[in-house]
Amino acid sequence: MGRMGWGHPHLSPADTWKHLFDSASTSNDPEQSQIASELNRPETDSLFTPSRSSGHTEILRLLREHDPDTISIVAIGPLTNLALAAAEDPETFLRAREIVVMGGNIDHPGNVRHQPPLKFQPNSNTAAIAEPAFRLTKQPPGPIRDMLNKRNQMTPVAEFNTFADSVAAARLYALTSPNPATTMPPVPPAPPGQPEGQNPPPHLAPYPEKLSRQLKVTLFPLDITERHILTRGEFRAAIHSDLGAGSPMAEWVGAFMEATFQKVESLHPGVTGDGVSLQLHDPMCVWYCMTADEPKASQGGKWEVLEGEDIRVETSGQWTRGMCVVDRRSRTKRADDDKGEVPGDTDGWLAGGHGNRLQRCVGSPDEKGFGGWMLGRVLGST
Repeated sequence: MGRMGWGHPHLSPADTWKHLFDSASTSNDPEQSQIASELNRPETDSLFTPSRSSGHTEILRLLREHDPDTISIVAIGPLTNLALAAAEDPETFLRAREIVVMGGNIDHPGNVRHQPPLKFQPNSNTAAIAEPAFRLTKQPPGPIRDMLNKRNQMTPVAEFNTFADSVAAARLYALTSPNPATTMPPVPPAPPGQPEGQNPPPHLAPYPEKLSRQLKVTLFPLDITERHILTRGEFRAAIHSDLGAGSPMAEWVGAFMEATFQKVESLHPGVTGDGVSLQLHDPMCVWYCMTADEPKASQGGKWEVLEGEDIRVETSGQWTRGMCVVDRRSRTKRADDDKGEVPGDTDGWLAGGHGNRLQRCVGSPDEKGFGGWMLGRVLGST
């Protein structure tokens, strides 16, 4: 898996992260200087301390410093940092109580779509290609990179977080398997002159053959998250009294939420006014972590979670990269001790010791009422 980094194209991820701090410290831009001042000022009462270490290093540090099964990780974006942490120190990573992932899609269509069409500049015979929202190709700047990035963000079958780093997702999910080697993504060929099997950077090494336990991953795919929404009408009704009372929290939340509703409205012709809605993908994962251990969640219902699903991620398909693949055939599973491939069961889909073992959320305590409950927690009314 390539080690992803933003910023300078020739820096490693660790160097890129340090470069962000250094560039702010030496910038003549007043805004950047203010950022540097905030970062360097000791704040004994601060609730947030920026780290100069990379994300995956911080994950491992926290897991080492706390007892096993005391830290749950909520992943609401591409899984790059988690895959890097798991590759660097698998046993420390397995100390995590649970990994809650917003990502993937099982029966729901994908959401990685075309970029906007090309727009021609006035008085120019050249097209201005819109900057993709997520740079996936490190080609030198120019039309080739623009076309590659546009093409690479188009698939009818994948959810964005999984698509953005499909290898990271495949590697993370493999840790749920009793035999992770059975679902690991294909290893790219070694560079010219390099012996096979050495996994030089930027490729990640395979996991050890023997691990102490399997990872617990609970997946929140689009199938469930897109059913949980908050409409503009519900939002306005919820904050009306707080706004009237001059609540700073209501004013702050109202400002950025109204801008978000306006953006959604501009992207979806025919949906206007109080009917405009936001899908609560990421908040659902946090809600689960807050209430999953309760006998009944606050709304009186319960979480519905399927266990032991063999969900695998396609990493090399021409049309299907990032797709979550499940075996929909009605066929009998082989015994747990019946390992290896057999005729008619390529890749061990039916072998008991093969495949991933994910949990997947299929129902929540209150699908229709979640948005209001969430606002109540944010505003302090529940």
